[in-house]
Amino acid sequence: MGVIKKYVNMLANTDLQTLEKIKEYEKAGKFNEHLDTNPAPYIPVDKNFQYIPKNIFKKLDYFFKRIFVVNRVERCANKLFQTEVIGKENLQGLKSAVVCCNHVNKLDCMVVRHALRPHKTYFTAAEFNNMKGFLGDMMRAGGLLPMSANFSAQKNFFESVKQLLDKGNFITFFPERAEWWGYEKPRPHETGAYHIAVKNNVPILPIFITFKQTKASIESETGIKQFIVNILKPIYPDNSVAVKENIDKMRNQCLQKYKQCYEEFYKK
Repeated sequence: MGVIKKYVNMLANTDLQTLEKIKEYEKAGKFNEHLDTNPAPYIPVDKNFQYIPKNIFKKLDYFFKRIFVVNRVERCANKLFQTEVIGKENLQGLKSAVVCCNHVNKLDCMVVRHALRPHKTYFTAAEFNNMKGFLGDMMRAGGLLPMSANFSAQKNFFESVKQLLDKGNFITFFPERAEWWGYEKPRPHETGAYHIAVKNNVPILPIFITFKQTKASIESETGIKQFIVNILKPIYPDNSVAVKENIDKMRNQCLQKYKQCYEEFYKK
């Protein structure tokens, strides 16, 4: 467990250069830009990428990796973040949903995973997150759904997402696109998550992570504040309007819920 704790602390933390870059991008209005422009080596996603493992041996491989590694990382991360979940009642009656969450830490997927239990959720991500090596293997076992600009790969992605939603799973998007460490304010959303929700006629489940300074967070070696996971009321598609209007309507409603949550929590 000591190795996992050390690994979690490394991934969860950041540096002063990144924080300065956030300020720079915020001032320039570049709210969806990635801070890390030198991603690790990754595996390109093509039409043959198996979002849903078909081979029994691969299924078993992923199962044991989730049990012995991913679940331990989840527990360790949420202990570090002192995670508190608010609004669990908003999950009642949901069979499947597209989850939208603000992207504030490399391990916020572990926070969402914890908050949504017992529901199973998968996580969409940019292609460069489909990394080679141990970390990439663990991310895929934990439900990574990497996207691609390749048309054939996109078709495979959409078909796989539909299958997962039809089976009663949640699909989590970080519609702000880029991870901004510890950033408190809502940022503009891209439309991909809302397109998926409208196309599959499932609700959007907004999640907005806020932060609280506690004695434990001040004394922690990382200085990471407590994570408050706010599960907000779901937003349902309006099939009486055109697709584009439906997408824009759901996105605007989600952003409004984020804004309201931010203002009520921080009193700003």
